[in-house]
Amino acid sequence: SYERKMSSSKLNNIVQMGHLFYIIYQSGELECLAPMMNKVVMHNNFLSRVVAKHLEQYYIYADKSNGIWITSGFPIGVWSYDTHTGKWTHLSKESKGRNKLNSDIIHKVVDDGKSNIYMATDHGGINVYNKHTGKITFYCNDPTDHNSIAGNTLYTIYFDNENTLWAGTFKKGVSYYSSHTQKFKTFHFKDKNNPESPNDINCICTDLVGNLWFGTDGEGLVKYSSKTKQTTYFQAKNSPNSLSGNIIVSIMCDSKNRIWMGTYLNGLCCYDKGRFIQYKHNDNNTNSLCDNNIWDIAEDNKGFIWIATLDKGLQKLNINT
Repeated sequence: SYERKMSSSKLNNIVQMGHLFYIIYQSGELECLAPMMNKVVMHNNFLSRVVAKHLEQYYIYADKSNGIWITSGFPIGVWSYDTHTGKWTHLSKESKGRNKLNSDIIHKVVDDGKSNIYMATDHGGINVYNKHTGKITFYCNDPTDHNSIAGNTLYTIYFDNENTLWAGTFKKGVSYYSSHTQKFKTFHFKDKNNPESPNDINCICTDLVGNLWFGTDGEGLVKYSSKTKQTTYFQAKNSPNSLSGNIIVSIMCDSKNRIWMGTYLNGLCCYDKGRFIQYKHNDNNTNSLCDNNIWDIAEDNKGFIWIATLDKGLQKLNINT
């Protein structure tokens, strides 16, 4: 069953920090939700005041030292929010000194737990910001170097359980980087049953046994086993037992090793023990999914699944009812 715990305000992304969820709205408003109490405990409208226009596309990330990072598909650079002090900091191409980014469009942020913030940019490769020194390092494609990243437009980046960095590119496959080798390697997915092989990567996650899952922009889901090096491809079919849609916007592995996928136009989908379960909006069922555009997914400490929709706010799914 679902419980709608927030208004139908248009939100973009949700991220967990301890027992709390931070939510960014299309208006630029930032809220902190305490799911155990079912109440909003913080509301901040700083971004909605300083960013000139209604962008309708924000991304949010919580680093390992309780910092919040907010970016956009529009050229605003990156804003960071210190949850301890309430202070905002801005980085962009126009920043002073050595804190300059080489792109103001940032699609994804992750950190390595060592105060390094990795940013997947549009046409700028990966920008890495060190929170202690303020130094920014760039990883960009070099056509003369096969050990460089495959492309400079990246939709997502992700650290797996072995601390390997994976970068999902626009049309150029997946590059991965290990700090041990100091080099990028790239592989391209090749599905023999699909002439449009899935090399446009939107999102990445790891399951509890180390498999990597890639959500693509129109070509479905890819599972990659780091142990066997085997790749498995899943595409949507006209069946309630298949993947619900091929445009996967968000992906998450929960505490029971289920893979949750948010799709564009085709609702929520769960892969559990070899089978797909679809969740979609039904006008005749008030307990159904409220919107079929799923922008983000998170799990709270009680195992409830929180679903950020494009137009209908936030829902909570109790998988056991």
